[in-house]
Amino acid sequence: MRKKGYTLLELIIVLVLLAILSVAATVKMVNFDSIRLSSAASKLAADIAYAQQLAVTTQMPHGVSFVTGTNSYYSVIDHNSNAVEDPANRGSDLIVNYSSIPDLKDVDITGASTTPVWFDWQGTPSSNVTVTLGCGTETPKTITITADTGKVIW
Repeated sequence: MRKKGYTLLELIIVLVLLAILSVAATVKMVNFDSIRLSSAASKLAADIAYAQQLAVTTQMPHGVSFVTGTNSYYSVIDHNSNAVEDPANRGSDLIVNYSSIPDLKDVDITGASTTPVWFDWQGTPSSNVTVTLGCGTETPKTITITADTGKVIW
């Protein structure tokens, strides 16, 4: 007479399938807008610091210029308002258009001055600057450059 029930192998297969389904459900619940926004803010803060560093090392003004709205972008510029070379991609200008970066395509610069922020030879910005980044329904991130110290806060 055979006992009714499941074999150990059948139970393990069911547990593995449940684990796979739970992982798939968890991935769908992750808010990728938050990750995109943090990545964009981190890149922008690093590029602002790079413009500041260029101003100090070359003893010439350098800045960051912003274009807001959909298809927004920013560029790191030299004293002649020309885009500087991208240190990570030699031969290309340091112009960041979020819509052309697949992982950041939903990020927009929603608030920034239309006048570039300039850093003098000491790395001091021309004024207090606030840049706001938005992505979907996520709470916007704000990057602030303080005029007195040039500190970039985000």
